[in-house]
Amino acid sequence: PQFDTVVATLVSPGAITIDGNLRDWAGHDPSKIYEQVAFADTSGSEVVFEQPFPSGGKWYGPADFSIKWMTSWDEDYFYLAADVTDDTLTPGGACGGDVYKN
Repeated sequence: PQFDTVVATLVSPGAITIDGNLRDWAGHDPSKIYEQVAFADTSGSEVVFEQPFPSGGKWYGPADFSIKWMTSWDEDYFYLAADVTDDTLTPGGACGGDVYKN
């Protein structure tokens, strides 16, 4: 329930460029920057991190995996920005239309 509401801030058309650089988000309202991601565990309950992970891994803190994400919108588009930290990047296999070609 605590993750049910997300606020998207209104921006001027053209204020955000989709280029992989988050500089356009520098002035984003800090109270609207989300720092946790809720997942469902195997029973369907909402959790931030499931430990132990189904694959047997563990979460060792923000340097192991953390995310900050923000949303905005203008007259034509909805925007989602994510700044992800992961100390060991392990790309998954492609499937379903090659999932954006990894």
